[in-house]
Formats: sequence, C-alpha cells, structure tokens
Amino acid sequence: VYGYNGDLVAQALVFDVPVVSDKPIAANWKQLETLQILTDGTRRRVITEFPFRTQREFLATRDVVLRGVVGKVALITAQKSYRFGTRPAWYADRNAYGGTLLWIASHAIDVVPFVTGKRVTRVTGTCGNVTRDAYGSMEDHVTVTMQLDGGASAVLHADFLRPTAAPTHGDDRLRIAGATGVVEVRDERCRLITDTQGETDITDSV
Repeated sequence: VYGYNGDLVAQALVFDVPVVSDKPIAANWKQLETLQILTDGTRRRVITEFPFRTQREFLATRDVVLRGVVGKVALITAQKSYRFGTRPAWYADRNAYGGTLLWIASHAIDVVPFVTGKRVTRVTGTCGNVTRDAYGSMEDHVTVTMQLDGGASAVLHADFLRPTAAPTHGDDRLRIAGATGVVEVRDERCRLITDTQGETDITDSV
C-alpha cells in the first residue's frame, strides 16, 4: 500500500537501517518532512527505484544528448501509460494510494534531468479521474510541464488508459528534440535522426 511507504521507511531509519523503497518514499508533506529530519546530517540512506536510469534505450538517449549530437535541446516529451487491469480497493483512497503522479509519472519526471543533464527550474501540473468513477480520488491521468535551465521545456504525461488489448502492460516513450536532431525511445528501442543522418536504431550503442 504505497501511501504507507513513508511511515515504514521512517521506522527503519530510526534504527539506522539503510532503505530501498518502492515509490513513493513519501506520499504527503508530513512523511517527507519526517524523512528529511531523519536523514539530515546523518549517514542514514534511503533510495527509491528508477529503472530508466539503467535501461539501455535511455542510456543511449542520454549519451547522444550529452554529447551534443541533437544540438541544443529545446523540447522534451515523455509518456508513461499502463493498463488499468484489476486494482485493489485501496487505490480509491488517496491516503493509501499516494497519487498517480508519485506512483507512475515520477519515472518520466526523473528521466528528464537524467538524460539532459539540465536542472528543473519550474513545474506545473494537472490531473483528473474521467474513466474510473469507482476509484474516487485516484487519478486516471496526470500531466506535468517543466522548464529547464537554458530555456528548454518538457511535457510529461502518465495514465491508466492503455487499452486492455494492447500487446504490453506499459507503453513508455521519450522524445528529445534539439537544434540538429531528434532522439526517441519507443517500443523499448532508441532511435536517432539528425539533419545529416536518417533514422537509426542506436539502442545498443552504449
């Protein structure tokens, strides 16, 4: 039950136990403040998991962006989409669920500074539940817009709207558009196109 992660993490940190927690490590401000206090000025450690940072398609994206192959980055778009399937009743309780942004969209939020090397300077967001009335305050979709150092913009969205008949549970995508090229992650592959080179699969280049 994701919304309880922060309380359990805090209990472990009190005993100086290093923690690897699924997301979110804090589902509300009180949990976050408690974890900040418990880790401030100490050797206590708590981390969460963002597997995009280890997947070859995203590592290939990061490599060409940081080497300047696509030129100065202007626009980033990212997607995280899941089938809804069957979800437990506690998804309907925001205190227990914690929110779709923290649970799903956090992957897309994290990958933007990871692949661009740019700091996020401004964030806005929206959310809603249009298709899952029985699940109360759970969002079936969220959107985030971000501005980065240097003026680039990012648009991220996450949802539980992937059709049941889709071939995979998730559909993760990333597009980085720069002055001289575009690099995209789709279908677990990384593809690059530039002003001087046609589209090439570079997934295995790093």
